[in-house]
Amino acid sequence: MLKAAGAILILFSALYYGMAGYLRLKTRLNVMKDMTSALEIVKGEIKTKQMSVPDIICLLSRSTEGNVRQIFKNCEIRLSMIGEKTFFEIWKESIDEERSLTDDEKAIIADVGKVLGRYDVETQLLSIDRTCRELERATGAAKEKMKRSGISRAVIYAAAGLILVIILI
Repeated sequence: MLKAAGAILILFSALYYGMAGYLRLKTRLNVMKDMTSALEIVKGEIKTKQMSVPDIICLLSRSTEGNVRQIFKNCEIRLSMIGEKTFFEIWKESIDEERSLTDDEKAIIADVGKVLGRYDVETQLLSIDRTCRELERATGAAKEKMKRSGISRAVIYAAAGLILVIILI
C-alpha cells in the first residue's frame, strides 16, 4: 500500500512539473498579448485625447486584467516617487516584477518607458508601434516554442516518473 502511494506521488509530481512548465509558457504568452493590447490603448489615448501618462497608467490599472493589471497597478503606486525617480525607472521596476516574462521580453516592454511622456506625440506613437511589433514577434516565437514543447513536455515528465516508479518497485 505504501509503495503504491509513493508510486502515485512520484508519477503525479513528475506530471505536475511538466504541466507547470507548460502553464508558465501559456502565462507568458497571455502577458505579452495583453501588454500589446494595453499599449494599443495607450496609443489611442495619446493620439486622440492626449492624456497624461500618469492618467493613462491609472486608467489601465483599472481596466486591464491579469498580470498586466498588476504591472500597471505597481506603476501607479510608484508614480508618487516621480520626483525621486524618472518615469522610465518606475516603469522598468514595475515590468521587472513580472516573473513570467524573459529578460528580453521585459527589455522590449521597458524600452517604451524611455519615450512615454517625454517626447512629442508622433515619437511616442512610433515607439509604441515598434514595441507592439517586437512583442508580437516575441509572442510568435513563444507560440512556436509552445507548439514544439508544450504538452509533449508534460508527457515526457510523466513518462520519466513512470520509469522511476517501475525502477523503484
